[in-house]
Amino acid sequence: ALIGIRRAKTEAKASQKTAVSRAVIAAPETILPALTALGNAEPQLKVHIAAGLNVGLTQEEITEAIMQMAVYAGFPAALNGLFAARAVFAAH
Repeated sequence: ALIGIRRAKTEAKASQKTAVSRAVIAAPETILPALTALGNAEPQLKVHIAAGLNVGLTQEEITEAIMQMAVYAGFPAALNGLFAARAVFAAH
């Protein structure tokens, strides 16, 4: 049983390294989908959208990160995220 637990922990660590080190989504982009999926974090989402713009993300990258949440969190959450992004883009 102990070997099984050690093996499970080793595999979990390897999975975490793979997920974190993937170059598909950069670190600043990962918080945007998470806050969008929450659906009740509009102020925080706006702050992170503005921060993303400040560190070099494009409006298209931000929009795409939010739009992909329609599949996972539902269309209403993604739409609310897009409205928040539009407000930040207008003010930026």
